[in-house]
Amino acid sequence: MNSHSPAADAAVERYLERIREGLRGMPRSEVDDIVRELRAHVEERSEAEGDRESALRSLGDPAELARQYRKERVVRRVECSRSPLAVLHGLLLLRGRSVAGWAALLLAGLGYAWAIALAAAAVDKVFEPRDVGLWLDPGGWLPRLRVDGPGPPGTRELLGWWLVPLGLVACAVLVSLTRRFGLWWIHRSRDRRASITT
Repeated sequence: MNSHSPAADAAVERYLERIREGLRGMPRSEVDDIVRELRAHVEERSEAEGDRESALRSLGDPAELARQYRKERVVRRVECSRSPLAVLHGLLLLRGRSVAGWAALLLAGLGYAWAIALAAAAVDKVFEPRDVGLWLDPGGWLPRLRVDGPGPPGTRELLGWWLVPLGLVACAVLVSLTRRFGLWWIHRSRDRRASITT
């Protein structure tokens, strides 16, 4: 088919419209840039090969391509903001169907949840010093973080007021480590997907 035939032009427009549909909700300027870039790619490739349909086939399924653009946008947002919600959202989008992807999301979620629990316990210790602490049960070897009282008789608190600074420091360290893990996983997942598609 000639690269300038009306049928080929219509196929390109249908393809780009499906891309636009897949990118719905993204800023219009970004969508316009992506469509412009893809149109230029099709033009360049069809001039070299003389066939727009093969140029479109080289791009792959438009729905999948739109998903890749959305994921790339999420990765960029995570790299810029690095907020816990952005990291978790990035892990959620890139988890795929793999057990490892779900495990990474679960691990990051637990890391952030423990960070919140430690910060909350440190703050609560200031207001309820007798009820909050790291308690060791009699005969036990694993201490428990408790916020509802010391527990059974014979239980002793291990940290006392040190729970406040140590809890806040541990929270900050856990947030930082979880963020680093999440970013590492997101980059790893993106790089693996890129190597598979190329």
